[in-house]
Amino acid sequence: MPYEAKTDWKYDDTVTEKDLNRIEQGLKDAHVAEHEALTLSPGVQLVEVENDTPFNFGEVKGRTLIDLTAGLGNIKDSNGDGIADGWVKSVNVTGTPTVESKFGMIWQVIPSVQTDTAIQRYMGFRLKRALPKDKKHVLFVDYFAEGDITAQVYFAYAQSGKTKLLGTVANSTRKTLYSPIDVTEDVASIYFYNASPVGTINKAYVSTAFVVEVPEDIYTKILNGDPEWSGEKLAAKYPYVDGMTNVRNPYTIVRGGNQLPPFTEWEARSESTQEFISPYEVQHTMQRAGRYLGTAVKVVPGQKYSLSVSEITDYARIRICVNDGPSYDNGTYIADLHSKIKNQSITIPNNVSEIALVLTNMPNIPSYPLVCTCADITMNAGGVTAPFAPQQRSMWAAECDLAANPVDGSNPDVLFQGVDGLPYVSKSWGKVTLDGSLPWGIPEVQNSGFKILFARDAAPNNASPGDWDDEGKIFAIKYDGKPMLGDDSGIGLWQKSDLVRLFTSSVYVSVSNTDSGWGDAYTPSADEIKAYFMGWKMYDNINPSNPHTPGAGKAWVKLTCRNADGTWTTKTPDARTTVPTEPAGSDTNGRVYTPYRLQYLKAQATAEPVRNYELGARLCKGANMVEVGSGIVLREKANPIYGGSGFYYVNTLSIINNPFKHKIKSIRMIYANQNEAKSKWIIDGVDAYGNERAKCLPENFDPTAVYHVTYTMLDPTLVAPISGTIAANLRGTVSDLVQHTGDMERRLSVVETQKAEKDVSAPEWIDGTPLNGWRPHEDQAYRSLSYRKMGNRLEIMWSLKPGTWEQTVIRLSPEYCVKRVVERPVIGWTSSGSVVVTATYTPKGELSFYATLGTTKADIGTVRGYLYLPLD
Repeated sequence: MPYEAKTDWKYDDTVTEKDLNRIEQGLKDAHVAEHEALTLSPGVQLVEVENDTPFNFGEVKGRTLIDLTAGLGNIKDSNGDGIADGWVKSVNVTGTPTVESKFGMIWQVIPSVQTDTAIQRYMGFRLKRALPKDKKHVLFVDYFAEGDITAQVYFAYAQSGKTKLLGTVANSTRKTLYSPIDVTEDVASIYFYNASPVGTINKAYVSTAFVVEVPEDIYTKILNGDPEWSGEKLAAKYPYVDGMTNVRNPYTIVRGGNQLPPFTEWEARSESTQEFISPYEVQHTMQRAGRYLGTAVKVVPGQKYSLSVSEITDYARIRICVNDGPSYDNGTYIADLHSKIKNQSITIPNNVSEIALVLTNMPNIPSYPLVCTCADITMNAGGVTAPFAPQQRSMWAAECDLAANPVDGSNPDVLFQGVDGLPYVSKSWGKVTLDGSLPWGIPEVQNSGFKILFARDAAPNNASPGDWDDEGKIFAIKYDGKPMLGDDSGIGLWQKSDLVRLFTSSVYVSVSNTDSGWGDAYTPSADEIKAYFMGWKMYDNINPSNPHTPGAGKAWVKLTCRNADGTWTTKTPDARTTVPTEPAGSDTNGRVYTPYRLQYLKAQATAEPVRNYELGARLCKGANMVEVGSGIVLREKANPIYGGSGFYYVNTLSIINNPFKHKIKSIRMIYANQNEAKSKWIIDGVDAYGNERAKCLPENFDPTAVYHVTYTMLDPTLVAPISGTIAANLRGTVSDLVQHTGDMERRLSVVETQKAEKDVSAPEWIDGTPLNGWRPHEDQAYRSLSYRKMGNRLEIMWSLKPGTWEQTVIRLSPEYCVKRVVERPVIGWTSSGSVVVTATYTPKGELSFYATLGTTKADIGTVRGYLYLPLD
């Protein structure tokens, strides 16, 4: 407990044993460092500490899960016909429930109507790889019920009828149902039934369905209803995954004291304007009712919170609601703050993990616009109102992939902190993407119906040299999500496709002619094998339904491009008659090719440094809300592009080179030249690659700044507990701060030394000659047209008078080429001021300029700019 000093001693006061113990405890706290263990669980939790203290990271253990439905349970409707890919239904009935599906997927409907018998309505899918009877599996299904009676949900292994009750789902309720799969023969298909009684009207919606293999002891606990392995606890231990998924990019975010961000980070609805007097004081102007300023806050279910505001104008209020709608003002309201009630205590409803706060209008406003001022808003855990203080926010995160045995969790990768204070991973598993970058070949040994292919030295340091038992050592997933079988019987004995083997350090796989398009008599070239692993199928250009044979015309199509009738498309850009040299990526229907993936146990674990991380999580005195999650991407370089509609955009799907590497679930922070700048950007979900994009008005955009974004990925990843320690007394806190300060100074000195060495050895600029009528400008504040290579980065600088727009200005040699087209806004000068010009640099090493739509090119007298581009 905190030391409390007695400073009013009198001459004749009696000193008791309690006084001496208190004094001695204070001396001990000041001289002997004490620490206590702290394990942070996935999700949001409340952590209370007596003193401000750093969080000393301990470790995160890896985990792997494989969805054995091969992605069929990720319900998608690529053809737009109302039926999920790979599923069958007894009747095609459409409908949309009142809750969102998981991961941006659709809902499938199983109706039950008055004239039905229970067995008539079903939906289901046939597994790409049957579940063997000698293994233990569990089926999970995400359901939502809608109607006048509780839905009774069954499943079966064939269309013959319902056989086992999964559970019941009450009206307007969402629930994860599960069942052990206990069979006497291999399971090839799974079907679901809405078996509500005849005479009732009811719909059961399915959003996700997946199957995982579990150890026999866990299977027995689930079968027997063990409290730790049933209900929500079981669902939390086995979340939905897509294909083969690991713990990826774990993080913990700490919000100390005030749980509310400054008003500068709240999001505004249209027809409203904001003037920020200070970060926590805003003047919000609404042109009509409901034009809110809002923010979402993660909370602990069942926890009590206190809210207060020091100033709020009449006719305005802060509404607190359960964040269960598509926008902040659509939630279920649970409290209000306004000029007459400035303090409020609320208890979060059970099963609610996020609330929204909305600055908006009171009812019956006499006139608009309404100008309201709000200042010093506070939300603290606990029922007692605390004095206003800004939010204290910190984070610990590391970009890494942590695996383990998918069934029993053995041999996990471990993320830990080294003696230098930096994160490292002890990697027990090797992960290989089997794509076109590997040196593929074809051995002489072959069989009919499939081809055996190998990639030399693709799996170094594997635990399986020569003859070995592959059980628990190798796991592979096809491009379509189907798990492959490990088979070390020798490739000469292989009799089917979709097998995988490691021999020495090489990877062998068998590929069916149906997948590749090659006939038995055809021997593909090395480039054609690479094309297959980049997502392209070969076919006979004369008859696309036939496998390719020697002498026939060649054509290729993206592996994702099957038509509704099962045939392959012949339309560009999804098909071509020259061997592809680039990954298939996404097709015109939005379906994305995912390469084969391999995970194998290493012969010896290796320690590898984490390249991208963010350190410095700290706990503040009192209550802290701590969020533990995964899938964070730290400070990815953004490419803001002016969209021609009054904004600069990042992560807009329809703008070339604007989306990020991953679909975004949530944008956490935007940086301009490493400084926080999220308050100047507007977050919405329009035309976004994932859930969110960001846009910025020109007056808030700095064209000379380098922008980065930290975000969480939409793709599901596994979350693992984060262990560590915190100081338990004052001396422990001081010792931790001294240690952390020394680590930071040591790392800073290393960075400064490396930078100095880099500056000394910087290469000379190379002068280029502009093409297509472009010519040097007389002002030499910028180089006329020069470039140089700095490590794996390319720098280009110019000050030019325009020639022919949209034509090559300079063409550089291959060593200066980038991997993809890059577009950047630069400055063009007219007699009346500056305008935005787009510089484009292509993988062919060609630089060109485009004038923004609506700009008169003839008025532009000078184009100046600078590019700093990665070459990897």
